[in-house]
Amino acid sequence: MAVRFPPLFAALVLILCACSQESAIQADENSAANEAMEVGDVVQNSVVNALGDARNAVDAVTGTGADVEAALVAEQPPGWGSDADAFIGKDIALDPIAGAGTLHRSGEMGCGFIPSSASAPVLVAKADVDPGAHAIAVIANGGVRERLASAAAGGFGALAGGTSLVGKGVTVDISLTSRVSLTPVGQQSSYPASLTVTVGKERQRIYAGRWICGLQG
Repeated sequence: MAVRFPPLFAALVLILCACSQESAIQADENSAANEAMEVGDVVQNSVVNALGDARNAVDAVTGTGADVEAALVAEQPPGWGSDADAFIGKDIALDPIAGAGTLHRSGEMGCGFIPSSASAPVLVAKADVDPGAHAIAVIANGGVRERLASAAAGGFGALAGGTSLVGKGVTVDISLTSRVSLTPVGQQSSYPASLTVTVGKERQRIYAGRWICGLQG
């Protein structure tokens, strides 16, 4: 025998079913909205990070980063040059750094680049053993010494592995061409390397030589 429910009971059942379906739909909509918000946050964060990276890249190329500027204008020992542009109206022909040894005080860590055809460095640099420190360096061109600073922090560890240095109107990139030291690694290391001087957007010269790093006397 079939069971018959009062009309009122049947109506309540239909209402409850409808409410349950609406709740499920609302839950799905809320979940989709939350997912959309999370995706939106990820996209926004990615955009913010990309903009930050772009600004840092521009700072590294132009040397306008606050840390780089501070390293360039900070008072340095005599001989470390100035923020003058050593390449205005001159060919790129780096001079040997006379008295390069005097640019390092005892116990400091530093590096020097010596071209293959020379016996004296054309660039001398130093950095603290601190990953937050910027390296400073000096080059000479046409009798004018110009001070440089590393585009990125990293201390001596980053300097010894090859780095990018910026000055007024010039960028100097040191790249190791081999990770095999030319001399036994002790207080100093010597690696085959290239030094690229870039002035403006079109002038460039590449030197091949040795990148010698370690304790400087």
